[in-house]
Amino acid sequence: MGYWKKFQMFCQEHRLRTDKQSSHDAYEADCRGLSFQACDTVEINDEHQVSWNEITIMTGGRSGIRDTRCPYCGWDKEKSNQSFRIDCTLIRAEWRCFYCGVNGVTVNPEGVPSTQNHS
Repeated sequence: MGYWKKFQMFCQEHRLRTDKQSSHDAYEADCRGLSFQACDTVEINDEHQVSWNEITIMTGGRSGIRDTRCPYCGWDKEKSNQSFRIDCTLIRAEWRCFYCGVNGVTVNPEGVPSTQNHS
């Protein structure tokens, strides 16, 4: 069975889109026996700041540093593939594109998530 057939089956099994770079990254990681988190990308067509919801989509809801495609650069610029760095904690995310220079800070509007169960 060829690469593309295996890739399509992997995407179908994990409910990923075959046209997304993150799906290819997840498949490559899985082939090497590594854990993966496939995250969606976001496209921003105006000048608004990246929202917390968009940060959550691009990071898969995980804290830490993540390099992804810049939502401001546009999908036709190949150099923007991994140029957008997000340094995310539970309450705040700093982000910057090394290609177009856009940067900012986004704060979680809900504050610190509670892990306690109230009975």
